[in-house]
Amino acid sequence: MCPGLAGAVSTKFDIMRTSGLLLGTPLEKAQTLDTDFQDTWRVALGANYQLNDAWKLKFGVAFDETPVKNPEKRLTSLPDNDRIWFSFGGQWKPTKAAAIDMGVSYLHVDDTKINNGSASDPSKGLVKGEYDSSVWILGAQYSMSF
Repeated sequence: MCPGLAGAVSTKFDIMRTSGLLLGTPLEKAQTLDTDFQDTWRVALGANYQLNDAWKLKFGVAFDETPVKNPEKRLTSLPDNDRIWFSFGGQWKPTKAAAIDMGVSYLHVDDTKINNGSASDPSKGLVKGEYDSSVWILGAQYSMSF
């Protein structure tokens, strides 16, 4: 068995208070989004298992915290929420110089409530409800050393 893999990363989202979308004439701001994000943590744990010289299995799990503070601050363009990653993959080395890596990840996302409206600008309307999200990610690569 290969050594375990672990990590923790903090992202300082709180410095990003607003973002603007440029549209139309040069540098004309079409819309400003009040992001008001919070700092987040991502923690992960994984392991590799060497079956033999040709095959290696890879496993991992991670918790990824959302920068969105609450349903009132959630943006329709970014219906983000806390998520857990479950990953599994493998590597096959048919020769010493070639490797094929394959992997799959499933992201479980908590049910995501939104209650985003603007009292100061009624023309923007109110979005209230719940998102039901999950994600599958598949990947593969071929590499060769020489």
